[in-house]
Amino acid sequence: MDYETIKSQHAGYAVESDVSTRMKEVAHSLKTRHVQPVPIKEIRKEILNPRSMSVIQTALFTILLALVEFLVVPGQYASYAVFLTLCVGTSVGIYLTTR
Repeated sequence: MDYETIKSQHAGYAVESDVSTRMKEVAHSLKTRHVQPVPIKEIRKEILNPRSMSVIQTALFTILLALVEFLVVPGQYASYAVFLTLCVGTSVGIYLTTR
């Protein structure tokens, strides 16, 4: 009988010790790490003015221009003109992503 009471008391102390240790860890983590919320104006600006939309528009325009060149430019020069157009379109797209 004494063994069971000692065992239950030890289990209670162990749980209390674990809880206090965990509370100390959480308190320490809250003291060391400062959480700064992102202002709603910045989030709203990113949602309303996405930067990637200009890149998508540039890519679509470049592809459309390449297709028109295949139709308009003579066959022997079309592949060269399309290659140059795609190179310029890619460089403009890269520029817009870094801006």
